[in-house]
Amino acid sequence: MAWSTVLSLLFLVLRAAFSKPTINRTNFEKTNSCSEDYLVEGEDFMLFEFEAAGNNTQYPFHQGLLGPQFYYSTLTRAQDSPHCSGFDLFSAKMELLKFQSSFTDNQIFLVPGEDTTVLQMEVSGNNSVHSFHGKNGPKFYYTTTDGISHEGCLGFDPVTGSCTKRTGVRDACSCEMKTSNKYWLSYNKTAAVDTSKATVYLLWPGRPNLRSDIYIFPEIRVKDKIIPSSSSSVIIAVVLVTFAAVVAGVGVLVIMKYGRLEVGNSQAQNRVSSDVRSQINTEHETGTVINQQEAEDETKT
Repeated sequence: MAWSTVLSLLFLVLRAAFSKPTINRTNFEKTNSCSEDYLVEGEDFMLFEFEAAGNNTQYPFHQGLLGPQFYYSTLTRAQDSPHCSGFDLFSAKMELLKFQSSFTDNQIFLVPGEDTTVLQMEVSGNNSVHSFHGKNGPKFYYTTTDGISHEGCLGFDPVTGSCTKRTGVRDACSCEMKTSNKYWLSYNKTAAVDTSKATVYLLWPGRPNLRSDIYIFPEIRVKDKIIPSSSSSVIIAVVLVTFAAVVAGVGVLVIMKYGRLEVGNSQAQNRVSSDVRSQINTEHETGTVINQQEAEDETKT
């Protein structure tokens, strides 16, 4: 009795291991909004229902891409193309937890090399479709001002594939495990001038690739370096013109002042010269009179 039971169980195991899966159509429906002869594009539909059975080890039913899939072909494309999977391919999810910048110097712009921006996402889903490990797991990307995308870091350790917590480490990813299929991933990006008002996002490779919303870095510029706007440029130009006019006016006043001094000095010198000449002429005339008187006295004697 015991041996027969063992043999029966072994036979069932071998049969299950080598049995092929079966697919049987159980239902087929269609709508005919206008005519029984054709369907109307965008209005009518067809419904296909199948029953799939077999060994779940050789033919897994609920591992996304490895499970049953519906294919279709068109009149212009002979090769069949996948349409949808019998199981949820989009079970993987990404949700924003935090997008925050430090703004240590001010609330207007980030200072390169000093400030940081943290993007934190929650990822969850079916690990058979979108991996939670290493290079096949979620990746943070950012763009620079030239429009080129760069890989920031991997959500999971690139070597071991494990979830590693690195809170506060710059330009690195940090991972916190919440449940068996839910993780918090963070990217701590140091501010750089070439990422000013650029973008950052999370990409999860798989079929299909999943991408988070795109987030924009704040303005990033060197401290104390003010980039004037058009209005401030006009103000600066007016100030410079006014300053130049004031300087020019002062120069004119100085020239006029010193010009008057020089004219006055010339007039004074002219007056002095005239007085000296008058005095010299007087002396010459007096000397002549004296000389004439002396000559007359000598004659009388």
